[in-house]
Amino acid sequence: MIKRKATEDGVEGVIAEADAVRIYPIPANEVFNVDAPTAINKLELFNIRGEKVAEAINANKLNVSELPQGVYIMQVETEEGMTSHKVSISR
Repeated sequence: MIKRKATEDGVEGVIAEADAVRIYPIPANEVFNVDAPTAINKLELFNIRGEKVAEAINANKLNVSELPQGVYIMQVETEEGMTSHKVSISR
């Protein structure tokens, strides 16, 4: 897992942080649940082409019931920064 955090001068740093964000179930078929140590500001889901296919603001659940099965990248934005995670949807 990779965590990106902006510094005071606006430059983003990259920090590895294990087990800070938990996403389950994987694979999902209806909803991804997300647990984080701080408040979640935004969840975004991207397909393999980099297109945003789902988003949730100030929520810890992301509905994926309308999406096709496959591998996706979920970005989780919290008060501490942003992390990216490989997730999958199965039918």
